[in-house]
This record gives sequence, structure tokens and C-alpha cells, in this order.
Amino acid sequence: MKKLLAVVVALVMCAVIFSMASKVDIEEDTPSGIKENLQEIFSGDKAEPTTEAFDFQGEFGGKTMYYYKNLDENLKEQYIALYTIVKNFESTCKLELSQSNADKVYLAVYFDNPELFWMNSNYKYTETKKHINITLDYKNTKEEADALTLSLNKKVDELIGESQKYSTAFEKEKFFHDYICLNTVYDESTLGNFGGTAYYPLLNGKAICEGYARAMQLLLDKAGIENYLIVGDATSDGTTEAHMWNIVNINGKNYHLDVTWDDSDDTDEISYLYFNVTDFDILYDHSKLSPENNNCIYTDDNYFVKSNRYLYSFNGFDELTAVTAEALKSGRNYIEFRFDKKSDYNRAVSVLENDNKFFSFVRSAVKKSGRKLAVDNIEYINVDSLNYICLVFVEE
Repeated sequence: MKKLLAVVVALVMCAVIFSMASKVDIEEDTPSGIKENLQEIFSGDKAEPTTEAFDFQGEFGGKTMYYYKNLDENLKEQYIALYTIVKNFESTCKLELSQSNADKVYLAVYFDNPELFWMNSNYKYTETKKHINITLDYKNTKEEADALTLSLNKKVDELIGESQKYSTAFEKEKFFHDYICLNTVYDESTLGNFGGTAYYPLLNGKAICEGYARAMQLLLDKAGIENYLIVGDATSDGTTEAHMWNIVNINGKNYHLDVTWDDSDDTDEISYLYFNVTDFDILYDHSKLSPENNNCIYTDDNYFVKSNRYLYSFNGFDELTAVTAEALKSGRNYIEFRFDKKSDYNRAVSVLENDNKFFSFVRSAVKKSGRKLAVDNIEYINVDSLNYICLVFVEE
């Protein structure tokens, strides 16, 4: 599903149904059931990891392991057992759990480990009074997965290496975000064919929303930036579908990051409307979040705040000349702003539509940028509920 925000330039707003954990006795794989299972992981107090748990996490070099950390101690042990089985491509696993707890463990492993791209979202089982026997079915053979893993690791290592030129977590996150947006096309035909894995967007350049989110998760994990997957519903053009995106922790504060909805398949332009936003912002068109409470209440590392494009006051477009010229100079034709106050946003829209001073700003910004761009035909995109305006410059 794609949402068009403007007549000329369109931002990809995709929300696609993806499959998750199911059992042999479940007839329909429903997103609501997934959310309920995930939410149960957070229904009690979070247990502190044991020494064994820390040793296990050490294998991943700082990997977040968010869902693992929110299991109780007994379920952590079963998680380790299941993870080891999947890692070694074994076909069966006995867990000392009830079926409902097995769901929690299976989903935790599935959500925490994007590198296990051969792991299916469903499993079969038989249950006794004391344990559950799980039968696993993989997307690949071990030989196939080993070969694909070598390719995936090579690409990830390459990107991690490139990210080292950036000194902050925010800059690295933006580098990964931009790489995925520029090198991935949203393709519904990949549903059920690796499009929901980290492998496909990074190696084949195609994905659905789950693939976008898992590729981002894998890169952030490798860079040592805390993050986790979140699921919910997303609404575009009156249609609501299941969706997946990321929660990213920068400098100890959580943010929503929806790479899929920042991507445009129609142009090389990237939006940052969903880059490190708050719970309040994401709930404009995302709903029924699981986990529900993510404490995304800060704006310190929001893209607009960090790039001086979040306007706490607005006295006319002339004051934005330097920021716009710098963006144009970098090669962008797509300049985004957000306004703190609705009154300032409304005034900005009014200037866009009626004030000749706006075109003085355009001429000045284009001149300072040194580029040859049209100065009398500027398109704009606006989202009233988010006080958002995007100016679209056109080559002469």
C-alpha cells in the first residue's frame, strides 16, 4: 500500500500484511494474534538477566536481544535452547513449556534475530503435560543458508565499515536508513519469498515492510545501537493493514523509525517524516502497537530537530534561506520542515499560497546553492496533522 502526499512527488507509505508465528492448530494467521502473543511477553515485571544470560548475549557483541530480556528466567533458558536448535538447523526441539509459553519463546527468537533469515514464522508441535515437542521447517537447507549467510555478512560488514566514518549513533542510523531507502524497492511479490527477511533488501534490493525493518535491525545491531522490532496497524488512503517498523534507542532515549514509509520508489529522494519520531507522532497513522508502551517521548534526535528544520517560531521563509541552500547544495531537491505551533504552520501554508516573498526566498536559496533550478514553479507537500511542509524544487 502506498500513500501519495503530493501530486508531483510521492512518498512511499507501505503497510503490508506479514506472517508470524502460528501453530498447527491455528487455521488463520492473524496479526491480532501476533500482537497478543508479543504483548504477553511484557505483561509482568522484566527479569534481570542471569550470568548465563549475559554470557549468551556476549556471543552477539552487544546485540540488543530486546524480547529475550523481557522473558522470565525459565523462558530465557528455553529461548537459548530454541535459538541453538535453529542456529544448528536441527529439525526438532523439546521445550519444558506449555504451548502458550512456547509461542512467547518462539516469537522472541524470531523477532530478536534477523540474521536467522531461514527461520520460518510458524512451527508444528505436539504437547504433553510437561513439555512441548516443536518440529521446525526452514526456508533453506543448511548448505543454502550457509552460502547466503556469507553473502549477507559480507554486505553487512561493508556497510558497517562505511558507517565508521560517522562518529555518532544518529549519523550511523541515518546512513543505514538512507542506504536502505536508496537501494530497496517495495515489492509485494516478495511476500513469502524472503521479502520479509534482512537478506532480500540488502542483497536483492526488494522487500516488504518486514524486510525493511529487519535489515535496519540487523545493521543497527551490528553497529551496537539498541533497537527492536515493533508491529501494529498502519493506515494509508483509508486502508489499514498490518505493519512492522523499528524502535531505536539513541543516547538512552527511544524513537520510532519507519524506514518503509520514508522510502520513495518513484524518485531518489528520501523523506525523514518518520525518522526518530515520538509516540504522539506515530499514532497519527499507526495504531494497535505491540509492544504498546515504548516511551518515545523525546525529540532530541528527531531528524527535523537535529537538522534545524523543526521551527519553534516562524517569521517568514527568508530566515530559512541558509538551511534550504545548504540542502540544495548537497544535491537534494526535496526540503522538509516541521512547525512546533499550528498557528505558525498555518501561516507558512498561507505564505506558500499567497505571498510573493516566498519566491524571493526561492530565488535567494537557489542562487546561494549554485544550482540551476526553476525559481517560479515550486511544488509543496503538506500534512496538516503533523505541521509538515515539504518543498520540491525542479531542475530547469
